[in-house]
Amino acid sequence: MNRHQKLGEILLQNRVISQEQLERALEAKVGTRQRLGQVLSSLGFATETQIARVLALQLGLPMVDLAHEDIDPEVLGLLTRAVVSQHNVVPLRVVDGTLHLAMADPLDLRAEDTVRDLLKMPVKPFVASESQVLDLIMQRYSHDDEAYDLLEQLIPESGEIAIASADGPVDKAALLKASGFESVVKAVNALLADAVKRIASDIHLEPFDQSIRLRYRIDGRLRHIAFLPVQAYPALVSRLKLLANLDITETRRPQDGSFRATISHRVMSCRVSTLRTGYGEKVVIRLLDNTMRKVGLDGLGLLPQDRSALEGLLAQPQGLVLVTGPTGSGKTTTLYAALNHIHSDELNIITIEDPIESQIHGVNQVQVDEGCNLTFARALRSILRQDPNVIMVGEVRDTETAEIAVRASLTGHLVLATLHTNDACSAPLRLIDMGVEPYLLGASLIGVLAQRLVRRLCPECSQREGRPVGCRACGLSGYSGRVGLYELLSVDARVRDAMHTKAGPSALEKMARRSGFRTLQEDAAEKVSMGWTTHEQVALALGVPSWEVLSEASTQDSWPDTEPQEPALPGLLLPNFRKGNAA
Repeated sequence: MNRHQKLGEILLQNRVISQEQLERALEAKVGTRQRLGQVLSSLGFATETQIARVLALQLGLPMVDLAHEDIDPEVLGLLTRAVVSQHNVVPLRVVDGTLHLAMADPLDLRAEDTVRDLLKMPVKPFVASESQVLDLIMQRYSHDDEAYDLLEQLIPESGEIAIASADGPVDKAALLKASGFESVVKAVNALLADAVKRIASDIHLEPFDQSIRLRYRIDGRLRHIAFLPVQAYPALVSRLKLLANLDITETRRPQDGSFRATISHRVMSCRVSTLRTGYGEKVVIRLLDNTMRKVGLDGLGLLPQDRSALEGLLAQPQGLVLVTGPTGSGKTTTLYAALNHIHSDELNIITIEDPIESQIHGVNQVQVDEGCNLTFARALRSILRQDPNVIMVGEVRDTETAEIAVRASLTGHLVLATLHTNDACSAPLRLIDMGVEPYLLGASLIGVLAQRLVRRLCPECSQREGRPVGCRACGLSGYSGRVGLYELLSVDARVRDAMHTKAGPSALEKMARRSGFRTLQEDAAEKVSMGWTTHEQVALALGVPSWEVLSEASTQDSWPDTEPQEPALPGLLLPNFRKGNAA
């Protein structure tokens, strides 16, 4: 097979055209942008089918009839209209990691090289007639321009955004080339900028049969933003995959990646997750603000007695402190606030996280990597040889991690960790069920902080009313940011004795109440009475009827005569949940 031959030579050798016809065609081609095959066909010297068959036979390549090909839209989306139009090619399918590519001109090695470089995968060329390639491009790619025009209407102009991948700066020119045309880049930039401006924590792109649903998670609630044109979706997904260093040809397996973006002088970590659904890949982008101001204990919304008790626990030279709650309840932010509170040049603080949500200056942060078998347990075992004073474990997931964390807290280390339980008094029994010996747990555990997040009433419009009103500052929702609800179990002699007998949560709570223990519901009722949130938001967060919250609040003054007190910082300062002009 010699793909360096010219088309005219191959047609002459196979007696499809004569030397005279070739010379006449070459003369007619001068001054036009037509290919030689188009000119020969227009002059009637050879049909497109004849040319395609001879090329396939001469070059030893398979021939494809595009009129009978049912091509997956996601495969078509691997290449944009700009790329396929420029090179007269169409992607057919991916087989064993190789792209089957229909080419009107299989002698165009530059086109094949371009596609191979863009997709980072082998390419197997197929010969197709030029008219079929052009027809398919017109039919299947014709709505791109209209789709991106609509995107610009739905998503505001973003301005310039600096992008970097997890491995370093991204070549903007290469991304523009891969995306096909600048509209894709502008659309993704606008999407990110709009989400950051609205202080969203997550972007959800969900494909359905006729449209793509765009939703943002704001203050813990998913909010519908717009329906995007389905024609634009493959290119948008490809762009996001390229940024996150994912395989753009893989559409069936879930993938996870990340990149960094500087938006309005804020450095954002963008974590991209894809999942195959019935209508294509759903994409979720988690937005984490790396430039948010340092979170301290005064920004969590702890009431004075709880904050004082937590500071006492953090002042201990050794012991285990747990932060519990469901996913999304702000546990990691609380741990970061604790580390910021105790951080000093005299302490060696090391964390194990999955993922590292925000960089803390002066703290050694370790990323769990299952690919190289760097698990929580294995990393924790290595950290103990690094002479640490304080260890933070992002999550106690298994027995081995739990046992190592407990033993570390018994040997001169302060260990902070998260655990998934619904309340503070359930945490000891959970660790015992995981295999930790009660006598070891009783000697190591010094405190458990359980928490939830609730939407915080907007201080601009709702302060006097004590209910959601709505204004421009809060997007007419009546809420701005979130605030934490807490219950803090300090392990004293009574609680420790109950743990030794494997007492249940109710028995532990009964013992703890003698030392002033307050439940989540009691903390919530007090914050409702102070005008920080509402009964309805507390009921949603705790899964209880609102009348139960009202009954707790009825034992306290309904409303203070003075201005409602607030935390030193407005609400819980989770990444991307700040109010004001953060965007």
